[in-house]
Amino acid sequence: MMNSLLRLLSLTLFLLLNACSPTSDNTPPAASGTSDLSENAADRAALDHLYQSARQAGEIEAVAYIGSVPEELQPLMDAFGRRFPGIRLNLQRMMGDKLHIRIDAEFHSGRRAADLVFGGLTDLSTLTASQRLESYTPDTLGALDKQYYGPGNYFHAPFKKGFAVAYNPTLIKKSELPASVAELVDPKWKDRFGFPSLARFGPGDLVLALSQQHGELSAAQLRAISNNGLHGPPTSELIPAVAQGRLLFTVWSGAAAIVGQQVQGANLDIAFLPKLGVHLNTGVALLKGAPHPHAAKLAKSWLFTPQAQKILADLNFYGTMPDAPLPQGFPPLSAYLNGNQPEDARLIKLLEDFDAYKIATSGARR
Repeated sequence: MMNSLLRLLSLTLFLLLNACSPTSDNTPPAASGTSDLSENAADRAALDHLYQSARQAGEIEAVAYIGSVPEELQPLMDAFGRRFPGIRLNLQRMMGDKLHIRIDAEFHSGRRAADLVFGGLTDLSTLTASQRLESYTPDTLGALDKQYYGPGNYFHAPFKKGFAVAYNPTLIKKSELPASVAELVDPKWKDRFGFPSLARFGPGDLVLALSQQHGELSAAQLRAISNNGLHGPPTSELIPAVAQGRLLFTVWSGAAAIVGQQVQGANLDIAFLPKLGVHLNTGVALLKGAPHPHAAKLAKSWLFTPQAQKILADLNFYGTMPDAPLPQGFPPLSAYLNGNQPEDARLIKLLEDFDAYKIATSGARR
């Protein structure tokens, strides 16, 4: 009898508590937290506000165009989805002239797809000048150095890419690699190394422009380098050519891509040579009239958090926040040819002048 009475009381109490509980509604859940790299209170509040706004607006993704292979950043996309359930970061490859043609077509047709653009200084500056970007400054920037702010706050750089030499350790020792652009003209390297196209504002262009500025590259040497090396194929083709022994080495390749191939078992090694390597910003910008504006602002804001910066380092990129960790085994930024030089209008002028120099000396863009 007593047991029956206790069960009845327990059931009554359960029903009363549930009756007093708030009924479920359509309010989206708060964004899930992180255990070891949680944001500070202000950043968390800002992110949760954007997350709630995106969910209430029915936004389920932020679409971003990016010049590199999206798979390089897959762990970053996955972490974003875990941090903000129900919204994904959708990176789609779009680069060079195709990027600008695609964005112009979307604006003219009204059929908008992309919310964000990941890109370098020149692409983002061009989009700024053509009034394709919306000025947006995330609340999560904190103590981000002003050199990573684009003019008018139209874009900000959450990370940098390092560029290095990929070589086949079976065929050549690190000590045998050329240490500067002047050494690339040696006839012994004829058709035995490669480099991506000199596309006016790429890493190879910056190395050559800085070398010429330092008095270490003549017109004859520029022509010789162009004639010596295999150029034209993208890094995604040059690195496998090195691993397969068809080339001894390739210069100005993305360090993250080299390490990624190493991890997959490719016969490669990486060399950070001070006079042949540079680093370049990757900025992120919000497109004007983005179809998923809240999700886009959320994605951009999250990239500057400790969690995202740690993931970027794990993926062999340099985070730009003051406390961002270095990629394992990578040198500090000061060890590259461009050192701590900021990317600004002076850099664009340097590259524009060098592009004219290439054409004038018949070392035209290849």
